[in-house]
Amino acid sequence: MAKRKPKPAEAPRPRVVKHFLTLGLKIVLALCAIGGLFLGLSYLGDFAGQQVAGDSRYLAPMAEVEFEAPPYIIKPAFLTEVRSISQLPEAISSVDANTPAVLRSAFLKHPWIAEVKEIVVTKEGKLHADLVFRKPMLAIRIADRQDYRAVDATGVLLPEAAPIGSLPVLLSVIERTETLPGQRHPDSKVVRAAELVAIHPAKTIERTQDGWRITEPGGKVLKIATP
Repeated sequence: MAKRKPKPAEAPRPRVVKHFLTLGLKIVLALCAIGGLFLGLSYLGDFAGQQVAGDSRYLAPMAEVEFEAPPYIIKPAFLTEVRSISQLPEAISSVDANTPAVLRSAFLKHPWIAEVKEIVVTKEGKLHADLVFRKPMLAIRIADRQDYRAVDATGVLLPEAAPIGSLPVLLSVIERTETLPGQRHPDSKVVRAAELVAIHPAKTIERTQDGWRITEPGGKVLKIATP
């Protein structure tokens, strides 16, 4: 007896296809509605913040910005300089969405600051800044000056108030330039000497014909040849 051929699969019914299309459309519309809701809430939050930004109840004094300062930084004087450099008011809004960006820009303009990691508003409405300060690494003597200036490990000139203390001293006298605090010194000797004393303990460092001569605090001499 001959086997019957299997019946061909029936084509999907139009009603089933229509049902799935309708369901998909509803899902897309629902997702769009949820996205629009979140955007609207975000806009309303920003708008509300802008409306109360000038309210004295939400103003945080610049003099009270919280941050961890190294021992060679005087907080009140530093914050006054930050305000002066960026022309900031005595108090700034703690609810304005632009405040973190404004403060970040202001701090980065100060020659003591190497990096601004974060600006946050605490639950109490105070401003907290996570700052990375430049560290004095090398003392250099500039021609026509009797005193010394400090640079950090990358050769950036620090403010005149930077402590010299027991910093390693570059014995070569450096020509006077128009370098401002916060700018890297254009003399390659300064930059390279700062890099070396950041790695090797030193009391003095000098450029020689063959390379560099470093005298350690204990008197030991280290010679580094120039490639």
